[in-house]
Amino acid sequence: MGLEAGWVTDVRHGLSPNQQLTALGNGVLPLQAVAALTELKLSWEPTRPASVLGSLDAGYTSVLSVD
Repeated sequence: MGLEAGWVTDVRHGLSPNQQLTALGNGVLPLQAVAALTELKLSWEPTRPASVLGSLDAGYTSVLSVD
């Protein structure tokens, strides 16, 4: 989950299993979000028409080759 071993589960904390789950709460969500956004970024391909890409580049030296 990205936390050090025992961060919540160490017996010195004196937490029951239910209290451990409560303490963790939604702590996994940021790591899941990073994984999801990374996967989305890696799989993303532009699907805009060439005319839109051209208009976005108007006035700038283009490094795109849009035919």
